[in-house]
Amino acid sequence: MVPHVIYCIGFVMLFFFLIFPTSEMESAGLTVDRLFAHLWLLQDDVRIHRRSLQHPQRIQRRKLDLLNLPARSDDAGHLRLYDRTERVHWHVNVLILGLLPVRGRYRHLHRDGLPHRKLDDCRHRGSRHLLLLLLLLLLLLLHPLLLLLLLLLLLLLLLLLLLLLMLLLLLLLLLLLLLLLLLLLLLLLLLLLLLLLLLLLLLLLCLQLMLYVLLITLRLRCSHNSRVKFIALWWCMRNNQEIY
Repeated sequence: MVPHVIYCIGFVMLFFFLIFPTSEMESAGLTVDRLFAHLWLLQDDVRIHRRSLQHPQRIQRRKLDLLNLPARSDDAGHLRLYDRTERVHWHVNVLILGLLPVRGRYRHLHRDGLPHRKLDDCRHRGSRHLLLLLLLLLLLLLHPLLLLLLLLLLLLLLLLLLLLLMLLLLLLLLLLLLLLLLLLLLLLLLLLLLLLLLLLLLLLLCLQLMLYVLLITLRLRCSHNSRVKFIALWWCMRNNQEIY
């Protein structure tokens, strides 16, 4: 599990170093070809670890060679890579040994006679190389273009927050408009009701006048109703008619 994690971290570092190299990293020796060979050999170790679960005796000598600086190899391609990055390959394997427990991946090394002091020294150096790996990750985070990307992400988040606020304000405005429309509808309904009441009053007045006219035209003597009598008298005086 640990080689896979280191391989993923190294791949991310290689990606950013390959596309966005810096002069400080190149002056420190972190070149692209070294990192590429580093990752290639680490991937080879991962494949060896997978095959060791099925055929441990076939690659026993290969695992023992990983603890030493290889001076020769049967594979010509591996020999070329060892010549370029032998120290890097050594550091990676020491780091893997330092992270794994004694009874883990390399438990058969004790059975084959590897001294305890050698493995303890590898584990101690592995802890220091783990700190170096963390420092490399810190340098990766301090990369100027990565900081620019982080700032752009923060700006995008701020823009998204502003858009959300604008959407909320628009929703509030829509709600206010809906409330205003409802109030306008209520006012229109009230106006319609008032118009209906006015029409009813006009109808009542018209009916009353029609009744008064009817009473006068029929020449009824309204002795029992003083109001009708007064209106009839006024109507007759206006039309110069006699009251019977």
